[in-house]
Amino acid sequence: MKCLLTTLFCLMAIMAQAWQRIPVTTSWLRVHHRMPVEEKTKYILKVAEEDSTTGYKQFMATVNKDSGYDFFNRDFVNLRISTFKDGVEKEDSTLTFPLYEHDKKRDGLSFRLSLVKPGRIKIEFGQTEALFNHTFNIKGNGIYYEVVHTGKSKPLREDVEIVAAPDIEKCRFGDLEALNDYISSSRDPIVGVWDHYDQDSPALRVSSKVRYTIAVVPAVDEGYEIIFIRSTDNEIRHIWKPLAIKGRFYNTGFDDIYNLDWYDMNGTKVDTDATVSISGGNMLTLRFPYWDTTVRYVKKMYQNDFRKRVSI
Repeated sequence: MKCLLTTLFCLMAIMAQAWQRIPVTTSWLRVHHRMPVEEKTKYILKVAEEDSTTGYKQFMATVNKDSGYDFFNRDFVNLRISTFKDGVEKEDSTLTFPLYEHDKKRDGLSFRLSLVKPGRIKIEFGQTEALFNHTFNIKGNGIYYEVVHTGKSKPLREDVEIVAAPDIEKCRFGDLEALNDYISSSRDPIVGVWDHYDQDSPALRVSSKVRYTIAVVPAVDEGYEIIFIRSTDNEIRHIWKPLAIKGRFYNTGFDDIYNLDWYDMNGTKVDTDATVSISGGNMLTLRFPYWDTTVRYVKKMYQNDFRKRVSI
């Protein structure tokens, strides 16, 4: 009995070490585990908040033989979804999916875990395409996950991609009210609120769904600051908040043409030959030659209305 308890204790200790932690400061997470299809083998993904002892969500896939499916001979995979709390399992549901013979050895089965936004996780399971996906919220200071495979084969693929949340600089204005007051009293024709007008870019390289509303004000030292107000893309709202500095541009010595420092979704500076030009007093054009992309913004005629439609 003592030997059995010692063995169980060692197994529990090993299992605890297998949990991988991802802090809440992560802005991008993608975990992809792919295993060969083996009959009767359990293939498990566990996801937890805080730590692995308080409770976790478990997704367990098991491959089963079934020779009586109409006149086809197919294997099936059962996906059992459970919630564990203090060592007690509560089954949420069990789903059954057919496996396709030509994919089994070559492609195997995959679990994918991705971060939709801080505290919200997406789980996908399938062969070449997702057969199942589930999105749920996780609270706490981090995300924990563990992958368990009871078969003898080695994983076909184990990819983990984590990007730390960027350190986004905030502008000098304390709130949108202060920014609005400054813009309303400025006589500088470049200062104002600018809305996305159109974009010309290669569809395969650059996203065309992101549309910003920005404000432009003089920088403290030189040039101008581009201040983020809002975006149509929900995926970046957990990174970019109103009043964050989205870019800066500086005089080139030519009228109405400026050198541009732009910060992308992850806070990385994009400045390879990037420029800003202003025409007609109401059209601001951002050019990114390296990405073969041009984005135009039109100046709002009434500056006071942006603060009424933006919540911090």
